[in-house]
Amino acid sequence: MSGTSKIIAGFSVVAVVSAIVFGLFSIGSPEHRRLARFDALRINDLQVLSRRMFQHHSSSGEILPSLQSHRLRKPNGEIYNDPVTLEPYELVILDEVHFQLCAVFETEGPHRLRNDFNWDKHSRSTSAMIEVSVTGSGRQCFSIEFSPES
Repeated sequence: MSGTSKIIAGFSVVAVVSAIVFGLFSIGSPEHRRLARFDALRINDLQVLSRRMFQHHSSSGEILPSLQSHRLRKPNGEIYNDPVTLEPYELVILDEVHFQLCAVFETEGPHRLRNDFNWDKHSRSTSAMIEVSVTGSGRQCFSIEFSPES
């Protein structure tokens, strides 16, 4: 192999290694992707819980006092828990139309919870708009407001 061939081969190896490193850096490490998947499960759970809280509020005018309510359980009867710690999510009731759903996130985010509800059941017209984005790992709370439509 001539000197020029060795230089070209060396540059080729550096280019391939650089491309692999850049690719891994841009998509994140397998550990980061695993943590991000858990955070996505948390967001999905909170969206389901917020939808069910909205449905209950629309039919009764009340906020359920606990996430352990049978109305908020999974189809198999289990409550929604954090996928890693298996601890229940947190519900903070602020008043009759405001509450927060909280979870502990493992990645920096941003974490987005978005639901837009308009539901009229038995001549009761209620709406809720949830569009919250939080950034950061650790405990994060999404504020949710129910308000009667005009």
